[in-house]
Amino acid sequence: IILVVESDLGCKDTSQTIPFTVKPSPEADYTISDDIVYIRKEILFFDESTGLPTSWFWFFDDSVTFNMPIPETSIEQNPSHFWLEVGVKHVFLVVTNAFGCTDSIMKKIIVKLDAAIPTGFSPDGNGQNDILFVRGGNYIQFDLKIFNEWGELIFVTNDPNEGWDGTKNGLPVPIGVYVYSFYAIRDDHKLFNEHGNVTLIR
Repeated sequence: IILVVESDLGCKDTSQTIPFTVKPSPEADYTISDDIVYIRKEILFFDESTGLPTSWFWFFDDSVTFNMPIPETSIEQNPSHFWLEVGVKHVFLVVTNAFGCTDSIMKKIIVKLDAAIPTGFSPDGNGQNDILFVRGGNYIQFDLKIFNEWGELIFVTNDPNEGWDGTKNGLPVPIGVYVYSFYAIRDDHKLFNEHGNVTLIR
């Protein structure tokens, strides 16, 4: 750094040269292994930071232990993580280089519900739990079938947004246990081929 000063009479003076070092700063960035995230699905995080960082701190905005939220963190460069709750997660990465300079970045990740079907429902018209749906995700292929106790097919759909309302041919079926079977391929190409029992109550 050199400072040159001049008076109103045109007199000049120059300071001594003062050297200094500009330390480089890192720039934080990362990518993930899959843009489609579901609960319990392990996601890999890849550090894409520049500026030669030497340490990393990740905050994943999730974990539940005994119903108490506990922040999950990591100091690995390329960690993995999965979530046990659905919702929007704010994942932070803070990087530090050898000069102690830091940078951070935050990205939002939407964690979706995994495929599941309730063990019971009550189509009594009260607006709560009236329709039996397969929960979780967006499906690129879908098939749901409902059978009665004699193995008779009483409901079938290929639309994941269409659920069973507890009727057959428009008439309410009796209270009891019914058998479901669903085959689905989710938008992350995970395949589900499930069957089990569902209890209908009124």
